[in-house]
Amino acid sequence: MSGTEKDAYRIPKFNGKRKDYYRWSRLFLSYADLRKYQDILTGETPIPDIQDAAVKSENDPQVKDKPTDVLARSRKAKSELLTAVEKSSICFLRVNRAKTAREAWVSLKERYEPSTVAEELRLVKKFNAMKLNSVRRNPVERFCIPLELVRARLQELGMEIPDKHFIMQVLGNLPKEYDIQCQVMRIKLSAQKLNIQGMYDQLELRYEDLNRTKSSRKNGRRKSASSDSDSESSKGSGSSTEEALVATQFKGRCRKCGEYGHKGADCPEKKQDHSTSSTTPRFKGNCCYCGHKGHKEAVCRKKKRDLESGNLGQESGNTEVMLCGFCEDDGISETDSMYE
Repeated sequence: MSGTEKDAYRIPKFNGKRKDYYRWSRLFLSYADLRKYQDILTGETPIPDIQDAAVKSENDPQVKDKPTDVLARSRKAKSELLTAVEKSSICFLRVNRAKTAREAWVSLKERYEPSTVAEELRLVKKFNAMKLNSVRRNPVERFCIPLELVRARLQELGMEIPDKHFIMQVLGNLPKEYDIQCQVMRIKLSAQKLNIQGMYDQLELRYEDLNRTKSSRKNGRRKSASSDSDSESSKGSGSSTEEALVATQFKGRCRKCGEYGHKGADCPEKKQDHSTSSTTPRFKGNCCYCGHKGHKEAVCRKKKRDLESGNLGQESGNTEVMLCGFCEDDGISETDSMYE
């Protein structure tokens, strides 16, 4: 068998879930038809007993070969069915315990598609309770097709659901965004001018219109957001330019160096002090001019201010200290010429 034939004859796999059995079982029957053993699974061809005396007594070689061919096809059907359900432990055990392919197929059908009144009641409740809650989902793929599968299963159990009943069930369980289309289709249904495929086409068109409207709204919001950000950025650039034009020089004195026109945070001497502080050790004595600790008289800010204002040496209360910071006043006479 060539590679193309192997791909075309690929075995459908079953995951063991009840909701997927209906689809898988129909696919596997189609696959069995291609592999020439569908009649074995459905029971159309009974599996003979090779040890039967009647078969042994037949002298016709064609009659003798027929049961052998049926048994060979049954073995092939069971082996491929076992491969198809390998992902489910329960199904694997059921198929493995069966003696023939027909027995294995019936065992799976009894578990996942039981023909009982309880199963029929469960399907009827499911059919009446199904509805489409979200507008974002495709109404045909997510609601109508699953509902039609439940309808087909009920028909297999002997409960016929007319097309009109099915269409009314669909139209009565759609979101409010489909109200106008549902009203129009109800009028057509009463006039017997609507079928299931026509309903599917109308729902698909409405779904596309809703998606187109939502996408256009999203694009509009994106464009408005981008235009707002551009206008804010242009306003911000304009305001920054205006601030730069209106900005003027600082109209006070520096608290660091005493000069006019800049703040202490922008003082060049402060930056210079920071750059030299790492190399020059700080002075630990007292200033000879103001008496404060931590700087020398050469860098005394008070002395610099007094020089600028012309008040050098006119310290209120004690002129002697300001005139001489190194000598003690105990040994100086009050009639000294320095004080005259």
